[in-house]
Amino acid sequence: MISTVREAGLPVRLTVSGEPFPLPASAQLTLYRIVQEALTNVMKHADATSAHVRLAYRDEEVEVEVTDDGRLGGIAVPPGGGSAAGGSAADGTAAGGTVAGGHGLAGMRERAAVFGGEVSAGPRPQGGWRVHTLLRVSAARAGGQAAGITET
Repeated sequence: MISTVREAGLPVRLTVSGEPFPLPASAQLTLYRIVQEALTNVMKHADATSAHVRLAYRDEEVEVEVTDDGRLGGIAVPPGGGSAAGGSAADGTAAGGTVAGGHGLAGMRERAAVFGGEVSAGPRPQGGWRVHTLLRVSAARAGGQAAGITET
């Protein structure tokens, strides 16, 4: 997935910290889809020149952060759906405060909630956008494989 985004012209850096541990396929798919959606949003909305995917393994959780250096508030969040305010057509929202073209952040939140996790998204103070995900995977670890986000 990261190589596909790179091939499309957006430099993406991947950083992995901690000791990767086995995750069930469903948790791996959740991580993959969240990163995929975040990077898709960067490509579509952020006008970014680069992105960074950070994957951190800790005892009972996996943290994923996707950041970019695009314009402030690269994608919009529905009212009550994140840290950015609803907006105008200039920031990607349609009438009524819905995100034009889909429900990506809501879908990320739903996927993370299955694992007791959470997703936050919003503009970074220095510019660009940040999607942060935390999955609590202590109960889901048995019998899985290491998460499938790789450099390829």
